[in-house]
Amino acid sequence: MSQIDAIMKDRITPRWARDIYSLLPIKSQFIFSGNIRDTFLVASEKGEYAPIDFYSLVWMVLRDMGFKKLEIFDPIDGLRVFPGDGKTVPAPMKDEVLSERIVKKLEEKERVAIVIDFASRIDKASRLFTTCDKLATCLKPEMLKENNETHAFYNPIIWLFDNDRDIPPWYCAGNHRVHRLDIPRPDHDQRLKLASIRLKRAFEVEFESSSDEVKKTYTDIFANMSEGFALSEMTDVANLAKIMDDIKLKDIDDAVRSYKTGNPALENPWNGGGLRESISKSEEEINNRVCGQRSAVRHAVDILKRSVMGLNGAHASSSNNRPRGVLFLAGPTGVGKTELAKALATQLFGNENAMIRFDMSEFSHDHSDARLLGAPPGYVGYEGGGELVNAIRQKPFSLVLFDEIEKANGKILDKFLQILEDGRITSGKGETVYFSECVIVFTSNLGIMKEKRRLVGDEVVVETEPIVKCTDDPAEVRKKVKEGVKRHFTSELRRPELLNRLGDNIVVFDFIQPDVADEIIKIMLGKITGRLNEEHNATLFINPESKAMLHEKCKQDLSNGGRGIGNCLETMLINPLSRALFAQVTVKDKTVTVTGIRKMGASESESETYELDLQLS
Repeated sequence: MSQIDAIMKDRITPRWARDIYSLLPIKSQFIFSGNIRDTFLVASEKGEYAPIDFYSLVWMVLRDMGFKKLEIFDPIDGLRVFPGDGKTVPAPMKDEVLSERIVKKLEEKERVAIVIDFASRIDKASRLFTTCDKLATCLKPEMLKENNETHAFYNPIIWLFDNDRDIPPWYCAGNHRVHRLDIPRPDHDQRLKLASIRLKRAFEVEFESSSDEVKKTYTDIFANMSEGFALSEMTDVANLAKIMDDIKLKDIDDAVRSYKTGNPALENPWNGGGLRESISKSEEEINNRVCGQRSAVRHAVDILKRSVMGLNGAHASSSNNRPRGVLFLAGPTGVGKTELAKALATQLFGNENAMIRFDMSEFSHDHSDARLLGAPPGYVGYEGGGELVNAIRQKPFSLVLFDEIEKANGKILDKFLQILEDGRITSGKGETVYFSECVIVFTSNLGIMKEKRRLVGDEVVVETEPIVKCTDDPAEVRKKVKEGVKRHFTSELRRPELLNRLGDNIVVFDFIQPDVADEIIKIMLGKITGRLNEEHNATLFINPESKAMLHEKCKQDLSNGGRGIGNCLETMLINPLSRALFAQVTVKDKTVTVTGIRKMGASESESETYELDLQLS
């Protein structure tokens, strides 16, 4: 068996090379797209693997099959021979001349192959495509006599397209003489082989002096964390690690993370010494900020600890690329879901600005996925990229909040499958961003209300009615909310796989209870007092009777949570206080005392209005 025969039988050898080797007697053209700019592993006679480029591997296959020449054309450099001295026939070559040259070469008795590179940049209406399309149909195989045997063969045309979408849909349609293949990124076995090669070169002495167990451990880490990488990208990671003095073999995961996030300084907030201490104290601090949700906060902090320890999705094969943490916050409106997300961002990254927020009601229509991820080539907005892709590129270490996820378009939900499972997404521009250093948070009101349709005359009227009420038992509320979430993803959206990705990360919030409402009212009144002092250097005092009235009125309906309490305070206190103070020349350095609150009835808009009895001193 020759070396090339052995190489073609090696499962590590890429499929496209094996296809050329085995299909050349029956295929006149090969169309390759996808990962064509990568390097590819080939075994030597000694069984050692080495990466080589696309042209070199093509020539290795063709040379062993008796080919004398490989001519390469691209619209930038023109024509050149491979292997050769690098000299080219200057571009641009006239379309007619190039077409005639190809026809002439393919009709020669000498074995020659032609590669047309950067085909995505060639005008699809050019004569070149038309000529080659005809050749694919009309060209007859040549007969080659070797060792008293006659073999049929073609002088092939090999097309290289950056993306399979760039291939003209009409080209060689239905022609069985054309073989088409989209070259994928390397699989785990290929990455594992290259990981060993690159670690040995990057860390030389340290790698060679390590035990076989240590070598295997860090080779596995490198290969697993490089899922979705091209082999050339793994080489870049190894080179990055080699030139940085503070990188050792045990830090290869940091080198991969640095490459993914575009952060060569290896500034990794997850490795910060103070983060673990901060999280250990976070539960009580978050409870002071998110009132009345101790069960939800405890669940969220547990997931946060799992994220800090790097154990999120540890049971899964692709866990190295998954987001650091995933939370699905469900429950009534106004109970602190968004506030919890802000609190988590503060605990993890130091401030709320590390939170990237998307209101998913803005992404409910068709094609809104293009706004989030970027429009495909040729469409308006393509150059700008997607909002999500741009945001993660700018802040790779962040908490990403998708508010009211149930309002998003179904196409966007499909993208979340890839984000949650693989931890990456590719934009319309072909740029890949990674979510492996992010915490993903979804909020939802699913399971709280349900729609009810009824016919009124000739029109269908949609009404809503509550599934759960603020007076229901909290355990029953959690049960019904989880059932509502499950029903939405399985029955309505028919995407149970997305629900499976969430797993036990669904955190259900309780309704605001009266005792918690008292605490929230106290906090909000403190903020109102502080704002008056900040804006006007005035002091606000509310007598006990007026406070009791505010508490009683704000707690009459707690179905809208803290937001409803805020609306009530705005109606009863902030609006009449603003009117009264506006009528004064100045309240600077004064004490404003509320001695009474009087209901004035309904205004023309049918909303309640109030007046305050004030004393200024």
